[in-house]
Amino acid sequence: MSRINGWTEERRMRQRALIQNWKPWERSTGPKTPEGKVKVSQNAYKGGGSAAAPRFGAVAGGPASEIESIRVTTALADPKMQVNSFGDDGFRH
Repeated sequence: MSRINGWTEERRMRQRALIQNWKPWERSTGPKTPEGKVKVSQNAYKGGGSAAAPRFGAVAGGPASEIESIRVTTALADPKMQVNSFGDDGFRH
């Protein structure tokens, strides 16, 4: 009767059988909105990098440019929305 994280082998096997029966992965949908997709795309981001690396928002194709793309797309759909843009230095202008 070994325990891994407080679970006995019998308990692990019972939980495995239950999960195999209810199959939660078949109902998983993931993010639906563009904003949600950008947010979860950063789940694995650990931060860091070297001091010589460009600012986070200034990286071509980085998260700031993805968010900017979403803002512009949303602004095209809603003309009343104000669009803020980022310059090459990574700061909002």
